[in-house]
Amino acid sequence: MIEASRCEVPESLAVFVTSMETYLRFADYLPVNEHLAGLSSGERRISETTSELDGSDYFGVMVRLMLQRKYFQRSDGHKKPNPQFVRNLIKVALEYLPMDDDPWGRVLKRLDEISERSIQVSLPDGTDRDGYFCNAQDVAYGALLHADADKIKRIIQVPETMQTAYVGEYVMLREGILCELHSSLYMAGVEPLRAHEGEREASVRWGSSVGPDERAIVGSPRWAGLTGRDITDDEAARALEGKDADTLSVLLVCVRFFSMLREDSLDVAALGAMVAPWTRSDWGDFSDAARGLAAAGHIGISNDVQFRDDRDGATIKLVPDVEAAFLIDGPQMIRAGEMCLANTSLGWKVMRVSISRD
Repeated sequence: MIEASRCEVPESLAVFVTSMETYLRFADYLPVNEHLAGLSSGERRISETTSELDGSDYFGVMVRLMLQRKYFQRSDGHKKPNPQFVRNLIKVALEYLPMDDDPWGRVLKRLDEISERSIQVSLPDGTDRDGYFCNAQDVAYGALLHADADKIKRIIQVPETMQTAYVGEYVMLREGILCELHSSLYMAGVEPLRAHEGEREASVRWGSSVGPDERAIVGSPRWAGLTGRDITDDEAARALEGKDADTLSVLLVCVRFFSMLREDSLDVAALGAMVAPWTRSDWGDFSDAARGLAAAGHIGISNDVQFRDDRDGATIKLVPDVEAAFLIDGPQMIRAGEMCLANTSLGWKVMRVSISRD
């Protein structure tokens, strides 16, 4: 075999592998009755299947049908060839990834076998619709995707359980083919697309768009995409002025806890006294927490403490790789960690720490 890592292959294969990871997540979250899979494989009869189907199977089938569209549509809306059309993908794989055991030929054979299967839906108005693809298209473009008038008039004549059965059989057959192609490409060395590797983290800002001049964070390059600016130590100290006693207490516990975790020799007894008693056994000797903190680099601690309504709990956002203090402007979302604390009779205690960092 020739692995993808040893030669240049078109991006369409990596796009397929990446999109299939999303497809499989949906499939795992929306399982369908095993009777449908048995129907598609010939292990079950239709009479054994329909009584077992319910609303969850309908949704599982219909979501799969919509997600599969991109793999079984020859062209896009502008009549351009669709690079994710499964036969186009196989053609590319045959050219760039010849393999001794010919998985691409097996997938093509399964596609041809589906084409040879027949079904006819006879509607109350006297219309007959032949073929799995034709009937699946009616369902997909009737109520689900385009609200096509002619198609939706046809499918509303077919009971939901019937749609689930015949569309489900077809969808599960196609899913098996997609999974085999995905697995074969993965075995051939085709990897999913990866996020851009760079210094800057992604962020989402609510409100009006801003220009680069309003992104003035320089001291912490990883967070240069945020709307904000660097601040001095004096400005950081002034930002705490006017904070209430609970906020200052929570921030002090957070700073002290991290400071102790960075010590060369961990004071397990002192650290144990800082965590909530009911979580003490989860921390062990605190070595795992110390290693996690060290891996996160310089931790930035938000001074905006979020309290529960009853003030029995608090959460502080933690931002890794903060090399210099900065102030953000307006509501923005980033991938951040957090420390959760509980207000006990002995004061604020650490319950949990999570630090988000790849």
